[in-house]
Amino acid sequence: MKNEPKLGKLCNSESVKKDAVHIAIHKVVAERTLKPGQHVGIVSTNVINNETVYVVGPSSKPIGVVDSYLKKNIEHGQLFYLMLYPGSITSLQHHWTHPDFIEQQENGMSVDKQKAKLYIQKEADRLLVNYDELMYHAQDYIDHGNYWSEGGRFESEYINEEFWDYYKVLTGKEPKYRESFFSCSC
Repeated sequence: MKNEPKLGKLCNSESVKKDAVHIAIHKVVAERTLKPGQHVGIVSTNVINNETVYVVGPSSKPIGVVDSYLKKNIEHGQLFYLMLYPGSITSLQHHWTHPDFIEQQENGMSVDKQKAKLYIQKEADRLLVNYDELMYHAQDYIDHGNYWSEGGRFESEYINEEFWDYYKVLTGKEPKYRESFFSCSC
């Protein structure tokens, strides 16, 4: 939008007079004493209780500012909200993504990967095969074009396109073909 407010830039005669804006924030830990409004970046990460904790401080790659509404400095080790630079997030639905932050980890696996693994496990259960077997044959199909054929075992069975979306989340591999890989022996 041409006239949307652009924080971090001076206004001009065409700028909107007033508006409300969203600012993406993320809870972080101070690497050292920081001032409200100070430009900072991620300097390290830690995993505590299966949750990624981001440590921020002065950086050659700043991604935002210390909460500028605070009245006092942030001391080393204190938690606070990092206000990310406008226009830097890659999606917004009050659950945003930003390339420097990985998704929340649970049991060492991202929430997206957990959802993908659960979906594929349900498909394996539906097909009366185990998870590893299904993933092996999916990989074999992608790498070599081999269909999974065991007589009439998979007659009328299928793998739908959604399977491949979840497969890609788990493996990072984009399938050339997004169709079912079952075949009967006929």
